[in-house]
Amino acid sequence: MADAETLYDRAIRKLKNNKAVVFVLIAFAVVLAVAQLQGALSGIISALFPAKTVAQVSASIERYDFMAGRIEPVKSLAPIGRDITHVQEIADELTKEIVSAIGPMQNGFEVSLQVGDHTLRASRPVPIAIIVVTSPMAQVGRISRDIGETDSLDLQALSQDPQLFNPQRHVLEIELGALTAGLDRVSLEVFKRGNDFSFSPDQVEKRKVIQFSPHKVTLIIEKFEARGERVQNAGVSLDSAIKQALGRYPFLQLSSETVADLDRKRSELQQNLHPGMGKSALANQFNVDFVITGSLSTN
Repeated sequence: MADAETLYDRAIRKLKNNKAVVFVLIAFAVVLAVAQLQGALSGIISALFPAKTVAQVSASIERYDFMAGRIEPVKSLAPIGRDITHVQEIADELTKEIVSAIGPMQNGFEVSLQVGDHTLRASRPVPIAIIVVTSPMAQVGRISRDIGETDSLDLQALSQDPQLFNPQRHVLEIELGALTAGLDRVSLEVFKRGNDFSFSPDQVEKRKVIQFSPHKVTLIIEKFEARGERVQNAGVSLDSAIKQALGRYPFLQLSSETVADLDRKRSELQQNLHPGMGKSALANQFNVDFVITGSLSTN
């Protein structure tokens, strides 16, 4: 029975004659092939175009005064989320946030001062700080009493405060505009002569004009903290890109100092010089207006 048809052969013959079954088998084979092709293509695409790593950049800005250190509350800037490879785009957007937070550049101006009836009067309101001349904390930072922005000052009341009035020189040490970003501080001495006050220790001088000179707003960019191995290199690149972007603004300049450097210089200056014009001049030389800090991380 060599020619006898086996059960297997008969089943195959019937399947071949059934067009519907043949169509289903062909369709299944096509689907399987497409699936395998998609898997292969997915592997190739993943190798050539790896998944994007989105970096989250957080930054803050705070006012800084050389003789006072960090002042005013820290202001957080809007967070930025971008593909980690787009470092320059991140830096450009962050720079716009920084410039917006700083505000427009200050213009220089003059203020006329006059002493009369035991009162110091200014032609316009200005920020005023009175130097504290006797304090057990004299070696720590800048010792001053912030009066705020005003156009008049009661000299008689201030001269009766032993912490503010220097009895050896009969003088009140005053700084005007001391904490105003973009303007140099101006030192002023007001002397008590009997029951009256004068801008000179030797003669009656009741009027004085002072000049507030603008300077480029000076920034310290603290190294951005890179949180995670994947953003270490991007952190270094971001620091450089931010400095480059800020350099495009003519009214801004970057300090080569760090906050730690300035803290050390402030301590040395505080120990070696008494309040006065010389000390304010050095403070202007070292002064920084803002400190920028931040971090870089991934989700």
